[in-house]
Amino acid sequence: WKPLRSILLIQAFLVGCAAYFLARREGEAFLWLTTGALIAAPFLHLPVLVWIVALESDNAAMNWARSIPGYPWVRTWNYSVELALALGLGLYAAPGRPTPVRLLLGGAALSLLWALLFWSGARGAMLGLLGGMVAMTAICRLRMLRLWLSALVTAGIGAVLSTLVWTPASGSFGALPGVERTLGEDPTSSRIDLWRAGIERIQEKPLLGHGFAEFDPWLHLHNFPLDVLHSFGLVGALAVVVLIIHLFAPLVRARRDLSSPLAQALLLGLCALLAHGLVAGTYFHVHSQIWQALLLGGLLALCPSRGDPVSPAPPGTPRPGR
Repeated sequence: WKPLRSILLIQAFLVGCAAYFLARREGEAFLWLTTGALIAAPFLHLPVLVWIVALESDNAAMNWARSIPGYPWVRTWNYSVELALALGLGLYAAPGRPTPVRLLLGGAALSLLWALLFWSGARGAMLGLLGGMVAMTAICRLRMLRLWLSALVTAGIGAVLSTLVWTPASGSFGALPGVERTLGEDPTSSRIDLWRAGIERIQEKPLLGHGFAEFDPWLHLHNFPLDVLHSFGLVGALAVVVLIIHLFAPLVRARRDLSSPLAQALLLGLCALLAHGLVAGTYFHVHSQIWQALLLGGLLALCPSRGDPVSPAPPGTPRPGR
């Protein structure tokens, strides 16, 4: 299990390197195609989801949390929807004067993605999107009114749409059940209990930690800073902090050069998944590891501070939302 996890981490690292060098060689066209594919993924998956709901909606024994086709767990599917939504919002709210057709189609697509999140009760993904928008606003220091208004309006429409379709009665599905669970939960339950147990374990070996994926039975603590301390201790955490600063400092320095629609979409997607890692395992699961590495590699390639900027996409290159 541990060697496999190490191999998957190396795989994500290699994907990030490949994204960086491909973006440098092929230009923005590569990043536009990648962004379009990530946005399209939930829509391509949607017919399969509708098909299984139509077949199994009357099956009371169905474990819906484990039955999303193509994903081992509903939350990993949420990561894909969350990422598509963040990328779409970054493009939809970009500066400029969009055409009425783009406003209508883009708004409909975003509303549908919100509806999928609400349908599955993805509270962590919603917190990740909120945290991502806050982080992006702080990093870019640009006027983000359009981003926040777009998110608010489309989220409202999506929430309403999610209440109009069939929702599994068991598990954590549904917008209204999600609100009821959030308001009715004991504040000491679930995540907080898990984090308290993790802090106690960290105090047992504060310097060097317990090793990667050694927290039983969950394997991880659903919180990136705590997991780093638990796995690697203070010594390893210091090394991780240095690495993060080295990787993200160019993005902060070049924030004014990352004002294009493509850069804002990639940055919002990365910030959303990173913020989600404060309450869930986006840093632990292979799907989101690869996506974060892909986004970071693309953003670093766009930074002028790391050499000549990436060449723009050639005329006629299809761009999502345009």
